Amino acid sequence: MKFTSWVHGFGVILAATGLGMPPSHAGLAEAADWEAPWSTGGIQSDNQTPSSGVYWVEQQATALDGTDAIQGTLGGSDSMHSWIETRVTGPTTLHFSCRVEDDPATSFDATLEVMVGAQSTVLYARQLGEPPASANTGWREAAVAVASGEHTVRWQLRSNRGRSRVRVFLDQVWTSADPRPRITATPEQALVMGTPFSMSVPVASTTVVTLSADGLPPGIKLVPGTLQVEGTPTASGTYRALVTAATAAGRHTAEIPFIVQSGSASLAEALDAPNLLFTQPDNATHWAGITGQGHDGIDAAQATVGTMQTFSPPLLLSTTVNGPGSLSFWYRCDERGVMADRTLLRLYLGPVSIHQPLAQFEETAWTRYSLNIPAGPQLVTWGAWRMTVLQEITPTLHTYLDQVAFTPTTIPPQPTFSAWTTAWNVAGQPVSTDTDADGLNLLMEYASGGSPYIPNPELLPTAAIVDGHFTLHFKKASSPTDLLYLPQGSRSLFANSWSSSLVEVIDEDNTALRARSKKPVSAETSMFLRVMVLVTP
Repeated sequence: MKFTSWVHGFGVILAATGLGMPPSHAGLAEAADWEAPWSTGGIQSDNQTPSSGVYWVEQQATALDGTDAIQGTLGGSDSMHSWIETRVTGPTTLHFSCRVEDDPATSFDATLEVMVGAQSTVLYARQLGEPPASANTGWREAAVAVASGEHTVRWQLRSNRGRSRVRVFLDQVWTSADPRPRITATPEQALVMGTPFSMSVPVASTTVVTLSADGLPPGIKLVPGTLQVEGTPTASGTYRALVTAATAAGRHTAEIPFIVQSGSASLAEALDAPNLLFTQPDNATHWAGITGQGHDGIDAAQATVGTMQTFSPPLLLSTTVNGPGSLSFWYRCDERGVMADRTLLRLYLGPVSIHQPLAQFEETAWTRYSLNIPAGPQLVTWGAWRMTVLQEITPTLHTYLDQVAFTPTTIPPQPTFSAWTTAWNVAGQPVSTDTDADGLNLLMEYASGGSPYIPNPELLPTAAIVDGHFTLHFKKASSPTDLLYLPQGSRSLFANSWSSSLVEVIDEDNTALRARSKKPVSAETSMFLRVMVLVTP
């Protein structure tokens, strides 16, 4: 709520007050913290004459200073105006705190203004049929200038279209010359979860000030012995903190709004999985990385399920891991407060289009889950989903995911090619298949001790000229019992030109084989070397 100012004449009001002096209320001075005479009054809608009734009263439950305040209403059903006023001697600036509670269900207009002579400052206003911006504006401090001499300052609540259910509250009225401390500014503070924050509370005082506060955001605290408020916020939301400055002369309480927002992070960063690639179908952004919360207290992935219906498809987040291994993660689901409306997390292994969920979770506290991943590249998908039987599901709900970790496991060495293909889940695929595109087909992966799903280009044979001969170095797996390693040479690369008679083995054990051309380089115009691997019966 922003306060705006404008000037108008109010001769009708002055004429009305001349019809009779409103009663004096000594108790209002204590409630407003302003030791001067106070008076109240109201005007009926039909004849513009003062009406009976108590419109402005002392109220304790809604005080800003924790003690008492003044509450104002429009009074009877025919009342169009009610007011409270006091006397102030200038020149000075009059400071005060006010708050408005409006009823969103009513369609009446309502205006709260403070008047000094012909000068009027509008503190709150809404038009007929227009809903209030907020049912509760929160406490706000305002100020008006008072010229030289003694003046009447009036706070007036009015409605031109009948009675409105608006209530206003007034507290901590004083001038700039008052010896009590005063918090001079209470602007809205914008914070980001997980990001350090610091502010100095502006206090006008000639003596040492002690601060206290209630309702600060989680993670934000006062620094003892200073005017500093600092910390790192740990939860998002809007917080209306009451901060009190106290000296020997008195105290002043101000409401300071803190708006804590979630920061952003990449999904891989938020999920603590920098080596995994996370995708959403059709470039959707339902899942997003946020900072300031999560199981680790730093960041997490959040799915916004909003107002989706039960029959809506889940909001998907996918990644691919190369098994075998173990996948673990932490998750948390929102619940609206009734069992009939909550979020769920579905887990899929493989394409969602052809699989039912592998598991379904609904814990509202952070919970860890892990599963075994079979060998090979496996698609893992999380689906945020909302289950409800309610007709109205407007509140936005969320599902959270954090600390995704994949730990690969090693498949024990296999003695035969058949056992190896079964263990790696590639049985039945052609021997020439190169599943990880590293230049080694399935048989050569087996023969050199590689994995069909993890690129191992370092296992490819290497060639060099050693001691004047073309030389080939081939890495061998130590476990196979059904393989023959046959080094061969060719001068032309024709299919029938390969022969073992052109090469000789110079070194071989269970880990490697080295072969070279029988003739030196100087005696060969060209030479190609290879190791042929055969599976024995």
